[in-house]
Amino acid sequence: IWANYEEKPVEEVVHLSEEKERVANYRPVYVTEITDNLHFYTQDVETGGQLESLMETMRAEIAAQPPVEGSYSARRGDYCIAKFADGEWYRARVEKVESPAKVHVFYIDYGNREVVSSTRLAAIPPAFSTRTLPAQATEYTFAFIQVPQDEDARADVVDCVVRDIQNSQCLLNVSTGCHLPTRHDTVRDTMTPRASAWSKRVWLQTSA
Repeated sequence: IWANYEEKPVEEVVHLSEEKERVANYRPVYVTEITDNLHFYTQDVETGGQLESLMETMRAEIAAQPPVEGSYSARRGDYCIAKFADGEWYRARVEKVESPAKVHVFYIDYGNREVVSSTRLAAIPPAFSTRTLPAQATEYTFAFIQVPQDEDARADVVDCVVRDIQNSQCLLNVSTGCHLPTRHDTVRDTMTPRASAWSKRVWLQTSA
């Protein structure tokens, strides 16, 4: 049966792997808030001056024409201004309304949340809306790090991160790719945007 047998040439399959060189493109950011589940918010330093100018002008206008206390009716999803614990007004978004005394707001330029009375809320003047300047707080999460399930352990981790980077200026780098990154001595933490956690990596490095 082997009389007419011809050995077929062996096909060599070569698996090519293309690896693009990682190009760092750091931009300065200011870390404003770190949440209990290790999400964090940053502001771009590049637009920080615009935010400061907007806040200063907005507060001067509010001081000249104070809103009538209790005149604002909060609705979920609305943008407004909220008086924070420091007595200053900030841009915010209503996330939930339990009652006039319990309104959940998110401070769109800083990333923190608070439950306030509707008497501490007012309509946002059109000149200071997100059309004039978009919300400045951008949310991120850590990549390739499993958040501890134990509450005490998670609290310890959050405390460490808060001490390390909150309220400090850092350098942020975002690059595309789905393979695990290689750490090097200038990388402080590996992070990824929440919107596309599987395809983007973010490096955060303290600028000090």
